[in-house]
Amino acid sequence: MNNLKNFSLFSLFLLIASTLTSQNFVIKGGLNLASVNFSENTGFFEQNKVNPEKLTAFHFGVAADFPLGNILSIQTGVTYQNRGFKSEVTEVYEGGEIIGEGKLEVSYIDIPLTLKASHHMGSATAYAFGGGYIGIGISAQSESRASTLMYSTSTSIEWRFEEDGGFNRWDYGALVGAGLQFNSVFVEISYGLGLANILQDPVNDRDMKNRLISLSLGYRFN
Repeated sequence: MNNLKNFSLFSLFLLIASTLTSQNFVIKGGLNLASVNFSENTGFFEQNKVNPEKLTAFHFGVAADFPLGNILSIQTGVTYQNRGFKSEVTEVYEGGEIIGEGKLEVSYIDIPLTLKASHHMGSATAYAFGGGYIGIGISAQSESRASTLMYSTSTSIEWRFEEDGGFNRWDYGALVGAGLQFNSVFVEISYGLGLANILQDPVNDRDMKNRLISLSLGYRFN
């Protein structure tokens, strides 16, 4: 595991260095709307009324374009992403109302790789891209809160990865998006469809996959 971590860090260092020394790189950041898709055979999520809702989070990173011509280019980079979900449920127990709230936040270092097509329109450029990403989990935290008219209680858990905890470290999936650039400033929207089961649960065969909508504002250095 230590060798894998060292290799990952070394690969990230090389990728960041090649990105920053490219003649066409960007910095960007913005808003995430994160959620998950559940799939399992035990009925655990349904029985516990876990209905995932979108969690507001953020991202930032650097990227670079490597032109293949006037229209097409390969785009890659390194992005810090926050993924997860939130959930809320209201129960009536012995005549009283219990409100339960919870959220899960998992932070990743993402390495996207996409094919980008651009269309120049005077001082503006419209573009679209598609491809995939690999994510390396670096932290995971859940928070829950239950409250009634008389009391409230809350719990916070720092989760571990792989054999020591509840989540797989690696995520991967499809990535598509589009943007509009004015001179050096651009705005971009993207959607990440997670294909990896991030939940470490071999006994109950539960499946949880990331879903992510990102809205980015960035600056391109030429």
